[in-house]
Amino acid sequence: MPTELTVAGKVITYFTADDVVPPDSGARFDRLVDARLAKHPRLRRFLVRLRPGWPAFYYVLHWSNGMDLAALDGRVIAGTVTEEEFSGALVGEFLDHVCMECGAHFEVVALEGGVLFTADRQKRISEHTFVESCPFCGASLRRLVLEILT
Repeated sequence: MPTELTVAGKVITYFTADDVVPPDSGARFDRLVDARLAKHPRLRRFLVRLRPGWPAFYYVLHWSNGMDLAALDGRVIAGTVTEEEFSGALVGEFLDHVCMECGAHFEVVALEGGVLFTADRQKRISEHTFVESCPFCGASLRRLVLEILT
């Protein structure tokens, strides 16, 4: 069952690894991609309305600090989660990426531009681990990639 939480001053609908994002959520997302992201060990999905009356947007939270997301899910379900537990997370979005050097196509979760955590964004970015090179040729990805999915 998805849970509404307030994180960084925004109300989000948080989905645990076992939750399914309902097709009638109003958000645009691919259900097959969502199923692949659901149980990822460093990702959790969420929906957020950025303004009243706007549709919900689909994003993911990404941790590179070893956060135990199964335990976090348990605290979310129990209602004991604290905002501090999101301090190591960045917001990402699912994208298709094309390497500028070798032309390889692959799926990534890339850093999103500022939905949550804007007050300490630079600190979070400096503390996060990013994927920096193409898995096929080793060239720079030229964007802040949180995770390569394929």
